[in-house]
Amino acid sequence: MCTRVVPTLAALAVLGLGVTRARADEASPSPSPSPSTAPAAVEPSPPPPPSPSPSTTPATVEPSPSPSTAPATVEAQPAPARPAANPSRGARLYKQRCAICHGTGGRGDGSIARELEPRPRDLTRGVYKLRSTASGALPTDDDIFRTLTRGIPGTAMFAWSGLSAADRWQLVYHVKSLSPRFARKAAAPPMPLPEPPAMTEALRARGEQVYQQMMCGECHGPDGRGDGVKARTLVDDSRRRTYPFDLSRGWKLKAGATPADLFRVLHTGLDGTPMPSYADALSEADGWALVAHLRGLFRDRTP
Repeated sequence: MCTRVVPTLAALAVLGLGVTRARADEASPSPSPSPSTAPAAVEPSPPPPPSPSPSTTPATVEPSPSPSTAPATVEAQPAPARPAANPSRGARLYKQRCAICHGTGGRGDGSIARELEPRPRDLTRGVYKLRSTASGALPTDDDIFRTLTRGIPGTAMFAWSGLSAADRWQLVYHVKSLSPRFARKAAAPPMPLPEPPAMTEALRARGEQVYQQMMCGECHGPDGRGDGVKARTLVDDSRRRTYPFDLSRGWKLKAGATPADLFRVLHTGLDGTPMPSYADALSEADGWALVAHLRGLFRDRTP
């Protein structure tokens, strides 16, 4: 889990980002409709309820296709209904939106790839960090759609929620076509997630013991700051240096920060990174206890 180095202004210009404006638009509340003046009712009949004036009703604004940069909590919910694949449309969208980072053939060698940290993913390998499936398995279509929609906090992978759902589905189809893995095997079903328990202080205390037993601190450090004894020795599956996540910065967690998000990552792992799956090493009770401890390490206002 690496820390992002912000791309150059030239790179952002090429991507066509309107970050300041997008955030301002998101922060501005929509005007509420003002009720029209109604004449007094004659007793004993009750007065009619006020109705919004047509002249003050705000018009519906269609979202622009520029990507959002706000991090979002990741929930494993079904994506919207998908259209039929349109290969030419998907290829055109990929060239317009994705090739600058991931490269024309998806090998992570786009024109600005060397300016980004972490580097863009090599999509031809079919190895995905963010999945709802078991370690080593392909992601589901919904997993890829969710990543396109919400982006990956702390990286140059922006949220493309400004694109229509139909266009995002065409990108899902095209991204899958870049790796032969998807042609050889079907994606596994999502791993079931049990209902989270209450994140109590007693559960957190047990989780601190689990954190030590699982030797999480060797990478993430005793306080979760990403400064463990192995922190400077780690590499990813491309032999590039990678660094343990600073767990005090919950808002930057790539797969989300809710208890369910954390439990899922502990059981699926982050393929292509040194973060393994603990599905065979943790009981359900200890998994939730570890989740409670990890959330206790947050030093921000992560919900």
